Formats: sequence, structure tokens, C-alpha cells
Amino acid sequence: MTPDARTAAAQATDDTRTTDTRTVGGPAHALSLSPALSPSLIQTELSMLVTALWFEIDHGDGSAASGFFTADAELTFSRRTFRGADEINGVYGARAARGPRVSRHLMSNFHVLRHETDSVEAVSALVLYAQDGTPPVPTTVPVLVADVFDRFVRADGPDVPDRPDVPDGEARRWLIASRRIENRFLLPGDVLAVPTE
Repeated sequence: MTPDARTAAAQATDDTRTTDTRTVGGPAHALSLSPALSPSLIQTELSMLVTALWFEIDHGDGSAASGFFTADAELTFSRRTFRGADEINGVYGARAARGPRVSRHLMSNFHVLRHETDSVEAVSALVLYAQDGTPPVPTTVPVLVADVFDRFVRADGPDVPDRPDVPDGEARRWLIASRRIENRFLLPGDVLAVPTE
């Protein structure tokens, strides 16, 4: 590598570090990112977004789940697809209306399949422990193991909380544009809290 090429590479690395303006916050815990992030940082940021969504579903009632998605997003459970924020809100509203439920969505093996400037496709493994009732529930077996295929887009967002220096329209945040959950192992006879057919 020539001295000029080394200087340019070092400067690009420094620019990536110094332009990293990510923040976590807002009702959807959406992430605001600078345009020039390394693939490993994008993987970390997006896995944090997925983890925050599962946290909302496990520790809340899922009522803020649609905030992690674009307004026109698609959410598919097995063979049943829901489109847009209203239908996604309906899924989690119906889940909450069933009554108390204990769940833990354990995500691992987050892997970026494709990365473009404002779009990322990724897959992760999901292990779900869930049962109707209040904790503690007498179960130790996962209800399902699934592959979760997400397509993320970086979109303009509203003011980023705790960042009054970032005006409307300038905050870029990652949201889920499409999510497809494909069951790989499913406990026979168990009832999932979301429609899959």
C-alpha cells in the first residue's frame, strides 16, 4: 500500500469513528446512525434494535412494537402476513387482550446477509419460551425455534430524544421494513399468542 493510500484509509477510518452519531431512544428505541458506519458497527446497532423490540414484547405488552417498523412494514408469522402499523398494532393488541403471558424471546446468531447504504437484510435465530399466566411458570422447554429474516431501512425520523441538536428530518434511524419468522422447531400442541395461519 502506498503512503497516500495508507493515509486515505486511516482518514476514512477516523471519519467513520468521528461521524458516529448513534443514539438509542424514543418510543421505539429506534437507532439514529451516521451514514458512514462499518459493517461490524451496523451489525451491532441492528442486533441492539432487534433485542430492544423483543424486550418491548417480553417486558411490556407489545403496544410499542409497531414503532420499530416502518409505517408500511410487513410482519409475517409463518404463513400469516400483517401490513402496516395498524395491523401490527392489532397483532400485539390481541396478544395483550388474551390475558397475562410470560415470554422470553432469545435472539442469537444475528448475521447480515446484504448491506447497502440505507438497507440491510439480516437473519437471526429466535428461541421462544412462552406460556399464558403469571411468573413463575412451570416450563423449561422452548415453545419454538425460528429463523427471523429482517429487512431494515434507514429513514428520516422525528427529533431524536436527548439530542435537541438534531432537527426533524435530519435524524436517520433504522426501522424494520419487513420481518418474516419461519418456524424450524415447534412444540406440538402449544398455542402461540400470535396468528400464524
